[in-house]
Amino acid sequence: MSLFMINKKLKRDGYRTLDELLKDILLVFENAKTYNVEGSDIYEAAVKLERLAKSKSRALQKTMKVNEAETNRISNKNAQSLTVTRSVWKKQQKIGGSISTESLDSSLKPESSDIPLSNIETPDHKKRSGRRWNDEMLTAFRNKLMILWNTVCNYMDGKRRVATAFMFLPSKKDYPEYYDYIEKPIDLTMIKHKIDTDQYISSNDFMKDMDLLIHNAWDFNEPGSQIYRDATALQSAVRNALGTIPDLPVFNPKYCKSKIGLMKSNLPPKKHKHYGSGGENNRCSDIDLEGDLSR
Repeated sequence: MSLFMINKKLKRDGYRTLDELLKDILLVFENAKTYNVEGSDIYEAAVKLERLAKSKSRALQKTMKVNEAETNRISNKNAQSLTVTRSVWKKQQKIGGSISTESLDSSLKPESSDIPLSNIETPDHKKRSGRRWNDEMLTAFRNKLMILWNTVCNYMDGKRRVATAFMFLPSKKDYPEYYDYIEKPIDLTMIKHKIDTDQYISSNDFMKDMDLLIHNAWDFNEPGSQIYRDATALQSAVRNALGTIPDLPVFNPKYCKSKIGLMKSNLPPKKHKHYGSGGENNRCSDIDLEGDLSR
């Protein structure tokens, strides 16, 4: 669950009550607290937003109760007025009045069309439906890749975050030999950027970059070293996570060919965020709740 998915559900009128909406919002913050270290920027942000959501919900519920009471009062007043109107009509009928039942009933009924507008499907409506389906498929594809990416970034060895050494490439100034030895350097931040900008065609394409990340660490570091062992642990973690995702491989709908060519989406690529060179907490501070970043 993410705020993006909640927003889409709101636009589709998918929530019947305020409680249903609040339940999904709180789930987003609960997930953020579960998968991030207590005391981190994301964890603290989730706590504050959770408190704010509950506070706003209570205020909205009070407003809704007041509005409901006012609506009931107006409805009762209208019902009394209608009763008086019918009473007057009956009296006039008894004394030979000219008010007819048909005219009174017709005045109380709203005008209606023979064909409900909701049943009319226009070409524009069909196009919007197709784009909405494509956007939902693209979101699902991104989310599945983010499950794998987060598995690596959140992998812990006790209290140590294993992925820290893999988040950014080594400094060219401090380790020029790395770039002489490694043909295709890659780090987890680069992989995250490729997910956000829809550069992966399929889950297999994503796994190739993950394997490249691991093999680069193996090639440059001595067997038995800490980073060599960490790379092995991360490879095992991402492959285990891959096994839990159904219907593999999954494909990016933007690259799926149809009879009319490539499918186009209205869903914009996620905005790529710059991660500075500070400590681990600073690196994680710009990450949205939908995808925790750390390496």
